[in-house]
Amino acid sequence: QQQQQQQHKRGKDPPAADEELDKAVLEEHGGPQVSSLVALARAARPATSWQVYLSNGHTAPSRSRVVEWLTTQFEKQGLRDEWLASALCLFDRLSMAASSSSLMWSRGSLAPSLAVTLSALKLGGAETELERGMQEVIQAIAKNRNQQLWRSVIFAELRALKLLDYCLCTPTPFDICMRLVPDIVLEAQRAGFSDWRGLQKLLAPSCSGGGSSNSSSSSSSN
Repeated sequence: QQQQQQQHKRGKDPPAADEELDKAVLEEHGGPQVSSLVALARAARPATSWQVYLSNGHTAPSRSRVVEWLTTQFEKQGLRDEWLASALCLFDRLSMAASSSSLMWSRGSLAPSLAVTLSALKLGGAETELERGMQEVIQAIAKNRNQQLWRSVIFAELRALKLLDYCLCTPTPFDICMRLVPDIVLEAQRAGFSDWRGLQKLLAPSCSGGGSSNSSSSSSSN
């Protein structure tokens, strides 16, 4: 905060100050790979902030309802956390790209929410992993098998693609945190906290579904 205040006094705008603060933190803790992820994320979202979200006519309660609903539905459908994070980030970017008076929101937030979810699932390779069609998954999330809803989701997705300048595959905060986990594990071990319960080494089953002999070691945070 002191660094940002000093930068404001020197006449630097908030985005530039934020970028310099990010750079200082990442160079100290994240390494070049995390820095690259943040750079990619910033390049895709040059004018995104909570102020932009609110100035576009959106509200915190409406966003909270979308987050709670999607989180619940993802859990019920057994969908990955990273897909949820991607969908929510796309929803936020869409809200900043399209004001509340835009045609995107003319029928509420259901179709746009499902549209960004559909995009996130496609990007994450969900169809192959789930062995289910995306239409089936979206209709299960919406609890609605009406073809009209599916058509409205497809239409909303196409409109969202244009509003986001077809730039969808960008790192999320979840991606950056997961990139940091292995570094944190190593640092905890070097500092003598190898038995710290906050971080544990686990054996993840191989993709082929084999037993422990085919497992690979991975680090995870609890």
